[in-house]
This record gives sequence, C-alpha cells and structure tokens, in this order.
Amino acid sequence: MRQCYARRLRWYWLLISIVVLVAAVGIRKWQRVEDPYDAKAYALADPYVFSIPRWEIKALSSEVSERVRVRKVDPAALSSRQLVLDYMEVARRIGSLEWEIERIVAESETQEEARSRIAPLQHEVNQLRALQEARRPVVERILEGQITHILEAEDLGWLGQPLPPVAFQFTEPPYYLILSPRDRIELRLGIHLQPRLSLETREALETRAEAELPNTSALVEGIGGFSTWPTMVIDRADVRWVLSTIAHEWVHTYLIAYPLGRKYYDSPDMSAINETVADIVGNEIGQKALRQFYPEQVPPTPTPTPAVPSQLYPVPTP
Repeated sequence: MRQCYARRLRWYWLLISIVVLVAAVGIRKWQRVEDPYDAKAYALADPYVFSIPRWEIKALSSEVSERVRVRKVDPAALSSRQLVLDYMEVARRIGSLEWEIERIVAESETQEEARSRIAPLQHEVNQLRALQEARRPVVERILEGQITHILEAEDLGWLGQPLPPVAFQFTEPPYYLILSPRDRIELRLGIHLQPRLSLETREALETRAEAELPNTSALVEGIGGFSTWPTMVIDRADVRWVLSTIAHEWVHTYLIAYPLGRKYYDSPDMSAINETVADIVGNEIGQKALRQFYPEQVPPTPTPTPAVPSQLYPVPTP
C-alpha cells in the first residue's frame, strides 16, 4: 500500500511540475514580446526557436513506450554497469568522428571533395548510432536507477521519494543564443534554438543579430543538458560527467516547486543562484553515485607535494 501511494505521489508531482514548467515558459515568452528589443530578437531567431511543448509531447510519448518495454533493471549489477561503460565508449567515438567530419567539411575546397572524404566516416557514425539506439533505453534506466538510489539514501525529495522521478533522455539539447551588451558583462536575453543547427546557420544568426540589434554581442553556444522532463543530457562524455549532469538537471526540476525554480528567468542573480545550487547538489550526488557504482572510474587522489622549508630559498634583496 505504501509503495502504491508513493508511486501515485510521484506521478502527481510530475504532472504538477510539467504544468508549472509549461505555464512559466509561456508566460515568460509572452512578457518578452512586450519589449521592443526582445520582440525583434525573437523575430530574428523565430525560424530556429526550440519548442519546449512540442518536444515534451514527443519525449513523454517515447518515455511511456520505453518504460513499458524496459520494466525493470538492476542498476547495481555488474552487467548493468559494464553496459553503461560500453555505451559511453561508443558515444565518445561518435563524437570524435563527428568532430572529424566537421573539420573535413571546413577544410575541403569543394563539396564533392568533402563528400568523398567524409563518406566512410559518416557510414561508421550511422552504424554506431543504430547500435546506440538499440541499447539507449536500458542504459537510461540503469543510470536513472543509480541516481535515484543515491537521492533516496540522502533523503532528497518528498516523503522519502525523489520527486519528480529521475528521468532523462540521451539526446542533443537545444543550442542557446546569448545576447549581451557590448559595453558591459551581462546577459541581455537568451533564446533556446533547435539542436543540430549547422555551423554556417549559427554563425549567420550571430552576424545578423549583431548587425540588426543595437549594442549587441551575440553567441550561439551548445549546452550539456536541459531541465525539461524528461531532462536532456548529451552522451559524449565520461560516466562521471553524465552522472553529475543527470543529478544537476534533476535538481532544476525539483526546484520548480519552489520560488527559486519558478523565478529562474526573473533576473541574472536568480539564474546564477539556481545554477549554483544545481551545480553543488548535482556534483555531490554524481560523485556519490560514481564511488558506489563505478569505483574504478574515481580519479586517484593527488599526492600532496611535500612542503619545502622557506630557508632553502634565497632572501630577496631590497
């Protein structure tokens, strides 16, 4: 009975969190349109703006089907941990190949030359992506279970339950268009853009924003995760970073129930405080998960350098 109640409570919390998140994003976007600068910025970025509601609909439908398919995994089993490490190794290989493809395209003098050089690399990427997609849902459930175990041990959440439930997807998070004044260090406006935009498209948007918006410096930057629900996390990193990022993004979803989360976009200070909290908690939870489930991946403790007596150094002359 208690488990049934806890499970029901998890999903009630999830529903409330999604409604609050979508409402907050919608209200914030409506408010931005009232400002002439923001309205023009959104008009420039409009063809590439990332739609959170559209992504949520797609992600939640796939989340339900995958959880029906992958009902139960043992996050502590040796086979589970090895599957995660194998997945991460292939993900890093894909990232290396894609970086090489971008380098070849940038250096090639013609499109025909670029296509001929990248064809075998792209073929390998496609094969590896098919392999990853087949085992991605299981790997996600394993990592979710590992972070959930640590959150429960640390009594984080509500009534002994990590709420909202830990859920994420390995996917490409949106790009982030950063607009700042040229005469001071400040975030004037940030707009999330669709993932997988080409380098040419990103550079063209930066150039156009700086030309058409007054006193503006523009940068389109990639991000490592995004706190929708399920949260988004990239997989081209080591397991230590992935665990900390899953926990980091969970903290953002947890904070939605509090003013610190709901007022994220109210000011740069609120955003900075929110990110600092997520960094501190996410790193600590990620490190605990790493030590418990992947002790061989824990970096060795650096050997302290012995202190050298000060008298060995010559006394400087005036």
